[in-house]
Amino acid sequence: MLNVGQALKNERLAQNKTQQEWLRDINVSVSRYSEIENGIIKNGKKADIGSEQLILLLGSNNVDVKNFFSNLTEDSTSIEKLSLELSRTFNDGDAKRANELKNKILVNSGASLSLKYRAILIAAELKDHMASLDQNTIDKISNYLYRSKNWVKNKEALILFGNSMPRMNLNVLKRRMKQVIKEYADINKFSDGVRRRISTICINYVFNAIFVYKTNAYVPESLNLIKKLPANDIYGLKKMVGQYYADYLNGDQKHMAKLKELLERCGYTFLASHLSFDISK
Repeated sequence: MLNVGQALKNERLAQNKTQQEWLRDINVSVSRYSEIENGIIKNGKKADIGSEQLILLLGSNNVDVKNFFSNLTEDSTSIEKLSLELSRTFNDGDAKRANELKNKILVNSGASLSLKYRAILIAAELKDHMASLDQNTIDKISNYLYRSKNWVKNKEALILFGNSMPRMNLNVLKRRMKQVIKEYADINKFSDGVRRRISTICINYVFNAIFVYKTNAYVPESLNLIKKLPANDIYGLKKMVGQYYADYLNGDQKHMAKLKELLERCGYTFLASHLSFDISK
C-alpha cells in the first residue's frame, strides 16, 4: 500500500511543484520534508509528518483530503498491473486498449506522474504516431524528463525518453542519445533489467533515426550496443530486430525478407508488419 510519504510525493509531482514550492505555507524545512517523502529512517525512527501539518499541507496545495486518505488504502500492486498492461498493449499495438488504460491511469491519483506521461505518449503513438499530441504536453514531458542532470540513470526518465522520441527536436534527441550510449557503452556490466531497457531505447532510436529523422547519427553505435548483448532467449528478439536494421542499412533485402518471415512464423505478426520497408524506394 502507499505510505504517506509516497502519496505526498505523487501529489506534488502531479502538480509539477518543487519541494520548496509545495511547502510554501508550511513550517517544515525542505530537508526534513525530503526525508518524509523518501521514508528515510534515522536512529531507528522513520521520518513522518504530524496529522495537523499534513492537513495544512494538503489544504494549502488544494489536495482533496478525503481522496488523499482513500488512496493510502489502495493496493499499490494495482498501479504496477496498469503499468505492465500498458507495456503489453504497446507491444500488441492495441490503440483502443491503450487509450482506455490512459484514461484509467490519468484519473488514478496513486499513479506517478511518470506513468501518466508514459500512458499519454503510448496512446498517442498508437493512435497516430503522436501527430495529435499538443506542443504544451510535449514541453511538459520534456521538462519532466530532463529536470535532473543524472536523468540517464533514472528508470522512469529512460522509459519516457524511449516513448517520446518521435516528437523530439532532432538536436536534443541526438544529444540525449549520445549520453545514453556513453553511459551504457559497456552494456554487459549492467543487470538484465537495465540491459532490456537500454536495448529497447536503442531499437526505438534506430527506427526513429532512420525512418523519421533521416539521420545516421549514433545509429551504428546503437546497433553495436545491441550486438553486444548475450545471444539468449532474453535478448534474442532484440538482436534479430537489430540485425534487420543492419541489413536494411546494408541494402540486404534477401536477409531482411528471411528475418521478417521468421518473425511472422513465430507469431510476431505485429512486429513483422512494422518491418515492411522497401529499400528500393
